[in-house]
Amino acid sequence: MVPALALLVLGVGCGGGGGGGSGDGSRASNATVGVQLTWSDGGEAIAGYSVHWGTASRAYVHVLDVGHPAASPDGVITVVIALEPASTYFFAVTARAADGETSPYSNELSVGLR
Repeated sequence: MVPALALLVLGVGCGGGGGGGSGDGSRASNATVGVQLTWSDGGEAIAGYSVHWGTASRAYVHVLDVGHPAASPDGVITVVIALEPASTYFFAVTARAADGETSPYSNELSVGLR
């Protein structure tokens, strides 16, 4: 059985995406925002993880297979997703075992990006 995951948002900040700002703290219209998500590693039984997100609760229209990133020494995995700052986004993570079995969605987190 693939364990359920607990998802945390560690940080939200400006990231890549061209143009920069005007120097007064505002972002260019085509800038992206990085959302840093973390969860506890499920161990060797996990072959990979997928991050799911959308703009409505439990209606995930985007999915990114992030593989099995290296965990920190204390067993935490961190990924950063770059998104357009225009809405509230809802996130969940699933784990995948080597046999293809997938965990239930983690808890859902929402982040407002304006």
